[in-house]
Amino acid sequence: MKNLIIILLVIVIVISLFSLIIIIRDLIHDKNETKTIIIEVKKEIEPPIEKTSSVEKIEGVKTFISSPKLTHIEKYQALHSEKKSWYDEIISYAKNKENIKHNLTEQYEDIKLYGKKVVRMIIKREEIICEYILGNHRFNHYKKQKNLSVKILPTQLKIDSMDAVHVAKESIDLTIQSILDERNEKKEEKKKKRLKQKEEQKHEN
Repeated sequence: MKNLIIILLVIVIVISLFSLIIIIRDLIHDKNETKTIIIEVKKEIEPPIEKTSSVEKIEGVKTFISSPKLTHIEKYQALHSEKKSWYDEIISYAKNKENIKHNLTEQYEDIKLYGKKVVRMIIKREEIICEYILGNHRFNHYKKQKNLSVKILPTQLKIDSMDAVHVAKESIDLTIQSILDERNEKKEEKKKKRLKQKEEQKHEN
């Protein structure tokens, strides 16, 4: 009887150990599956990193870097000393004329007489340009009579030598004379109108 009890106990112990081993094996297997799932999820979340060089990003695309625009004064300061002397001589010559008004903007420098432009000084690509409206008072009178809406384009003179400086100064004189002639002609027209009105009033009386 004792032997039978011992055998039964041994069988129970063996079964218990076997069951324990199976449980432990299942636990280990579950843990491995959990780790695998976590790793797979991480791999799915992480975006793929593509290594692209800066050359590849701009390949086939034209890029234009625009330099900041310089003001007229800054352009003047950047001129060669000889060109500065040409500029100074022309502008000084124009400023010394009677009844002249001077206007400096970020794009140009203007000299005007009675509201009419005498000369506009422009600097483009380190070149001095004198711009004139060489007016013709007879043509202006004709425009007014015919009620024409036409615009006279300015004449441009590139200053690249002392000869050009002399031409620029002579052009200033011509423009001023044209402005004065037109002004005097308008005065004469007004004077004639007043005299005509007086004559008409005399006849009425």
